[in-house]
Amino acid sequence: MKKYDYLVVFGRGAQEGPLGWEPTGPIELTTEGGGHTGKKVADLDMNSDDPRNVIAGAGMNVEAASILYKELRQAGEPPLKVVFAAGRPAYLANAPSHVTEGSALRKVFEATTDLDESTEIQMQATNRNTRDDLIQTLKAALETGLLRICIISVLVHLPRCHEFYLKALETNPEFHRCSVDFVASEMVIWEHYPERRQEVGDLLVSRAYERTAQRERKGIGDIRDNKYDFGDKK
Repeated sequence: MKKYDYLVVFGRGAQEGPLGWEPTGPIELTTEGGGHTGKKVADLDMNSDDPRNVIAGAGMNVEAASILYKELRQAGEPPLKVVFAAGRPAYLANAPSHVTEGSALRKVFEATTDLDESTEIQMQATNRNTRDDLIQTLKAALETGLLRICIISVLVHLPRCHEFYLKALETNPEFHRCSVDFVASEMVIWEHYPERRQEVGDLLVSRAYERTAQRERKGIGDIRDNKYDFGDKK
């Protein structure tokens, strides 16, 4: 199994439910402009015609991170750092000051994962978008000299993550020293839980997935054309 120094979990949203702040589920209902709302909506249909109904997936990201961490630890090489690269985007402006996307993910991760004493959890609390998440991760890797990085997010998000990575390499050549793998949380779950493959497969062919993929493709084009609107989207 490939070894990593950094296991980096990207956000994809936090939401306030009856028991407090938690990671978003596979689907969320966004604002009219496509941003996170921070509010949990129950019983969302992945094949709804509502244009606000899209892939979120923070909960899948943290579940995949826990699975990968356990596998790496069993192989005798737990990551030295687990990083929640999920800060405080604009939609959390009115949430309590301690709330970040990462704090919601970390709570679930620590509840489901037995950490090795050699592993340190780190939070990126000031990030506001995917570019911030990526740049701060690469800078931290260079500062520590721990250059083997695994970045976890949902499949539909990874092409845009990679596009930001390519842009970062153009402007920061020193980032070439880092070894970066992008891992889809759905694929980790698919491999680990054969009994959930129908569930994952249905999500990947849903209307919500195709709708989100269209938006992501537009975002990639905007990144390449240097006209990306960072706004409040992740």
